[in-house]
Amino acid sequence: MTEPAPHAERTPSVEHISALKPSSPALALPPTSFVGREGAIAQARQLLTTTRLLTLTGPPGIGKSRLALHLAVEAAATFPDGLWLVDFAALSDPRLVTQQVAATLAVHEEVVLGEALGAADPDPRRSTHEPLVQPLLHALISYLAPKQALLVLDNCEHLLAACAQLVEALLSACPHLYLLVTSRQGLGSPSESVLRLPPLELPPEAPEQAETTVPSAALRLFVDRTHAVQPSFALTPQTAATVAQICRRLDGIPLAIELAAASVPGVQLDGLAAQLDGHFGLLIGRAGAGRPRHQTLEATFDWSYDLLPVEERIVLRRLAVLGGRWTVETATAICAGEGLEQAAVHAGLTQVVNKSLVVEDTAGGESTYHWLATIRQYAEEKLRAAGELIWARDRHLAFFLALAEEAQPHLQGATQAAWLARLEKEQENLRPALEWALAEEDAPAALRLSGALWRFWYAHSHLSEGRRWLEAALNAGEAPAAIRAQALIGAGVLAYMQGATARAVARLEESLILSREGADRVVIADTLNSLAAVVQAMGDYARAGTLLEESLTLKRALGDEWGTAASLGNLGLLVREQGDYPRACTLLQESLALFRKQEDELGVANTLSNLGAVALEQGDPMQARRLCREALGLWAELGDKAGLAQTLEQLAEAAVGTGQAEYAVRLWGAVQNLCAAIGAPMPVGDPGRYEQALTTARAQLSDRAFAVAWAAGQSLTLEQALTEATISMQADDL
Repeated sequence: MTEPAPHAERTPSVEHISALKPSSPALALPPTSFVGREGAIAQARQLLTTTRLLTLTGPPGIGKSRLALHLAVEAAATFPDGLWLVDFAALSDPRLVTQQVAATLAVHEEVVLGEALGAADPDPRRSTHEPLVQPLLHALISYLAPKQALLVLDNCEHLLAACAQLVEALLSACPHLYLLVTSRQGLGSPSESVLRLPPLELPPEAPEQAETTVPSAALRLFVDRTHAVQPSFALTPQTAATVAQICRRLDGIPLAIELAAASVPGVQLDGLAAQLDGHFGLLIGRAGAGRPRHQTLEATFDWSYDLLPVEERIVLRRLAVLGGRWTVETATAICAGEGLEQAAVHAGLTQVVNKSLVVEDTAGGESTYHWLATIRQYAEEKLRAAGELIWARDRHLAFFLALAEEAQPHLQGATQAAWLARLEKEQENLRPALEWALAEEDAPAALRLSGALWRFWYAHSHLSEGRRWLEAALNAGEAPAAIRAQALIGAGVLAYMQGATARAVARLEESLILSREGADRVVIADTLNSLAAVVQAMGDYARAGTLLEESLTLKRALGDEWGTAASLGNLGLLVREQGDYPRACTLLQESLALFRKQEDELGVANTLSNLGAVALEQGDPMQARRLCREALGLWAELGDKAGLAQTLEQLAEAAVGTGQAEYAVRLWGAVQNLCAAIGAPMPVGDPGRYEQALTTARAQLSDRAFAVAWAAGQSLTLEQALTEATISMQADDL
């Protein structure tokens, strides 16, 4: 297994896997029109000129999320460095608040060395090659600090303390960052301005006025949403009084009005108010009922739910176990069974979408579905009341366990990026699946799921979260040795990546004992490879070599070409560390050939970078440039900015070796700018080699020329830096 892309020259590898960062979807308004919030929009606009933290509050269904999204899209031009929406509705663990924000912005825990953190290592026994982790909050702040940007934090009410803590940290460290928050109550932050959303303007009480005056906001919303499901509907003197009565009964709550409007094709308009009155009377009489507007919304939910045919009710409540976005195939796998046919799930999903109980998104050519948070909570209550919660949670766990285990072998090789992206999208379902396995004390399921996911957590730098899940699963109870051994590899790898070397060794050695006892050669080989990387980082080159040689022998015997390539790469890094550059080159070339055969672009790019480092250490800058040229193209194709930064830095060192000091300094400036943009440290390959190249460049330039070239590089966009590098390397062909 070769090493993580950001520091391929320095950190011994535990795994060769993609460091691709997931992209956050562009913000877009829902397809339905925005009705009746002119006053709130004007107030919010004004507040955003005087405060950097605005919280929209109000009861469920009042339209907080919709207004926040509208304001964000409207203000896009004001925030040239980006705007992002982070939805916390499906998140239950406050420890993951920072993780959720960082993942949306494609910012991750970065593996760095002690000196790159700018602090002395308090443990003199630690090798300078051992990785440490830049805290996720630090990486997030580094990314956002220079940006004029807007973050929308949606549905924060159940995570108030964690959200408030994060918001204060970001505001204090990021002077140009604005935050727009939605919550049923304010965060309680001293920096906060709160705008409480009122209900929509209601029609006047007198029926004749409702028929003759300009329609109120509530009435306009009802008409607009009714048109969507019954285009022939028109507001006439005969219908206006009835619609006004319905809107008043619904207290002007937008979500309640939308649900009522969605039912018009199946219910006579004149009967709506009477039906609602019946449900309201029952609800208001319940002991312990909430505030009146909560009662209104719950009564509307009850009424909408009771209108559904039996099979549609079953579909709606069983869907409650799903978070994030899902497909019809996922819905069918979860909901079908126990008296519900697959065809009924398809039909039921279509109907609950038509009735505004579930949201469909057709962007990208494929239909996906998601909840409004308030309706999901109601559906989950119905699922519990029906006695189906355990059955549905078990189905959910089984489905996402199968998905993770299907993905596991694809997290290496040509299909790696697609599977990593899919798992990233399923985070809001994978987390509750793990929570359920642990809550039910199902240690085998928890270990299988976390063991299948650890390469994903590694690849997308969810290091802290992954370690928590793995350690919780390992402590959950007894499980077969083979399942435990796989999870132990993940726990060891992630511990190593966070600098917990002793813990990493303990976990990996436990895995090795269990896998040897079970004669599981695949797990033995993987464990040997990972353990070798850790002991190499500790400076025990002799043991690392022994472990790698055994791993390589096993992988070849198993016919595992990808694993063979990874072990060859690791062995090449080890002998390079010992100064045997010819053998390192031979091993890395063999590794490169196998990665090419496997069509593993990341493996190819990483190995090219490592060969480039060997060329630089052998004093062959032209060979380094040729290797970097191909690697640069692959990193750009993969969209891996950390890999691009690493290769551009190597090109700078090569440029010094070919007498292009000014160009080298420009490249270093561009790399520093790129690293700041992605919240990562400067990817110095070898400290001694870098310092020597920097000293040489300074000697060849005046102080002013050096400063001007560095500043010029910092002013380049990534695209401009890549263009310059490409043009420079094309000159090698002349």
